[in-house]
Amino acid sequence: MNAVIFDIDGTLIESMDFDTALYIKAVKNILGALIIHYDWNYYRKVTDSGILSEILKENGYDDPVPNISAVRSEFGKLMTEYLHGHHVEALPGAVHLLQRMKSDSGFAVGIATGGWGHTARLKLAAAGLDIHGIPLCSSDDSYEREGIMEKCLSMMGSGFDAIYYVGDAEWDIAATHRLGWEFIGIGQIVQAKCKKWVIDFKDETAFYNLVSLRS
Repeated sequence: MNAVIFDIDGTLIESMDFDTALYIKAVKNILGALIIHYDWNYYRKVTDSGILSEILKENGYDDPVPNISAVRSEFGKLMTEYLHGHHVEALPGAVHLLQRMKSDSGFAVGIATGGWGHTARLKLAAAGLDIHGIPLCSSDDSYEREGIMEKCLSMMGSGFDAIYYVGDAEWDIAATHRLGWEFIGIGQIVQAKCKKWVIDFKDETAFYNLVSLRS
């Protein structure tokens, strides 16, 4: 059996643009004007909690925990309001692929996102993705992406023949390599940066071929 763990934003759903905008708005609503680097590659821990902890440290906050909690709550409120008035698209083929893999005895499926869990579930539901029975780990579990991924894998079982992480960003590639797992890239950003890649999930056969055999 192979383990296949999916990222969310930009991987299962088209959400990077509005997710980032709402995150920054939540930070500013709670903390006011402060230094923020809008290229997430600037930060070492590219997760919702990790980025915010680094923002707080750079801006002189000694105790990040209460501020992270406040921003997390504000972000959830803003996301709920946004989703009430906007349609969210799953990546082409993602809804059917996830259901197929859930019922396939050859795979264990998980979701590991750098986002917070409450907003992750809101976005997945809005995009029509049924994750019932699929472990989901998030920035609530660790500030580090690798920690989130490892927690998800631990919930899925052990003794896998191969472990794949499916993501759309360079930090996904880096985290996967540090863990010694195999990476499958989604979308144009990582197309030239990984060996295994698909543009989306419309061609299920192509994706299944990538996760069925260890390279």
